[in-house]
Order: sequence, then structure tokens, then C-alpha cells
Amino acid sequence: MIDDDVAGEPAFGPLRVCARYLNPMDAQVLAACLQNQGIAAVVMDADTIYATGAMFSALPRGGVRVKRIK
Repeated sequence: MIDDDVAGEPAFGPLRVCARYLNPMDAQVLAACLQNQGIAAVVMDADTIYATGAMFSALPRGGVRVKRIK
């Protein structure tokens, strides 16, 4: 589920969104797989989803993003 241009999001800086997930654990799995292949990847917004208790309303918040260095 890697997409170079997820939702047409403008790219600023060296990080690019490669996937969005509703479940933060799915995002962590993808980031770990990318890191295992030598690709620098980071999960963004997982803490926000956990802190607000918004697991089931993550879609309006944009979900959890997996970013990689371009």
C-alpha cells in the first residue's frame, strides 16, 4: 500500500507520505518493514490518535501517516 503521492499532499522538506492508516499498529508494521529494507521511515500522528482516544474517529483527523525520506 505504498503510494508516492497520498491524497495529493504537498511535500515540504525531505519527508514524503507513503501511506495512511486508521490503525496505528498497521502503520508501525509498515514502518518496521521499510526500515528492515534499509529505508528510513517514521510513523507520524500515532501518539495523537492514542492520546485523544480517537481510534475510531481517526479518519477525520487524517489517520496515521507513514513517512519516508525521499
